[in-house]
Amino acid sequence: MIELYHHGTSVCAAKPRILLAEKGLDWTGHYIDILKGEQFAPAYLKLNPKAVVPTLVHDGHVIRESTLMCEYLDEKYPDPPLKPADPLDRHAMRIWTKRIDEEVFPVTGPLTFAISHRHAVLANGPGMIDDYINKLGPDEAPMRRARLERGIDHPDVLNSLRVYRKLFAHMDATLAGRDWLAGDTF
Repeated sequence: MIELYHHGTSVCAAKPRILLAEKGLDWTGHYIDILKGEQFAPAYLKLNPKAVVPTLVHDGHVIRESTLMCEYLDEKYPDPPLKPADPLDRHAMRIWTKRIDEEVFPVTGPLTFAISHRHAVLANGPGMIDDYINKLGPDEAPMRRARLERGIDHPDVLNSLRVYRKLFAHMDATLAGRDWLAGDTF
């Protein structure tokens, strides 16, 4: 049995959902509302002590980290394969996934928050806003408050946009004259 703990706006949770759809695998979803703090529930923290989504549970085994869960599922259910057959193309694929995990993901939070989550948090009213700001502790509270107040004008968001522009320029250059970033097929 495949179970996925996820949230609709989580870019990391989108990765295994796309893989599951492409492979046509049946799965059970458990929606974790990260805007309401459900990722901090004791039962969920037992599955994922980092309090993030997604978390995959397959036949009772907990698998964390979206890129790793995609690799796991692709190996466990090899048809259709979603990674290139050629070792050099697989290397290129892993370079792209490494870049996403190490460069792009760290700047995705401020952007997602400014565009989507901020509005949902503000709609919850003052009491919920303070709970949200203080949920991760005093070290994170000032940054969360500043992002909430400034939204898309926060310097972290502007930096995020620069990282995305650089990524898209590299993708465009790589895709010039070819259909895929890594290999000759999807």
